[in-house]
Amino acid sequence: AAQQPNKLTRIEPKPVQNAASTQHNELIQRVNKSLEGDREAVQRPDCNTPFESFPDAFRKLMKYHIFFEPDTKDSYIKRVDKLHDEISTKLSRRKDNLFKKYYSRIMEDATRPIPKSAESSVVVTILQQRLLEDKEELQKMKDEVRKATAAKAREEQRETENISPNPGGEFD
Repeated sequence: AAQQPNKLTRIEPKPVQNAASTQHNELIQRVNKSLEGDREAVQRPDCNTPFESFPDAFRKLMKYHIFFEPDTKDSYIKRVDKLHDEISTKLSRRKDNLFKKYYSRIMEDATRPIPKSAESSVVVTILQQRLLEDKEELQKMKDEVRKATAAKAREEQRETENISPNPGGEFD
């Protein structure tokens, strides 16, 4: 299987401060350009042309330096593994503590007779709004009943006025 070249980490030039900084930034730009050229050459190798000499072979194969990974000492690997284990254990403990903390809070909320969470306040607000709407509707109904009762009373009064015992004065 063909290896992919390592991702090149570009070094960004620093803002120009003096002549030395300018030369340093130019050097960084040349190194970055050279690495990009080597990466391009490795991705499109010339497999059809044989090496002409040792310097030619060196020049053509040197571009593969981007695959080079230095040997790592066992002591360094052990130290990194130990550090990784310590950090992993610490993070795992922190995660477990957070889970316990939030689990206990959830259980505390669940055992309260009236939850004090944001959801319950929203429910209470909705119920209060519905109660207010129901009161307004009840008041409207009472007003309509009063109006209807008053209208019926006036109508009955008119009817009783129209049926008088002596409309034409016949028994005078």
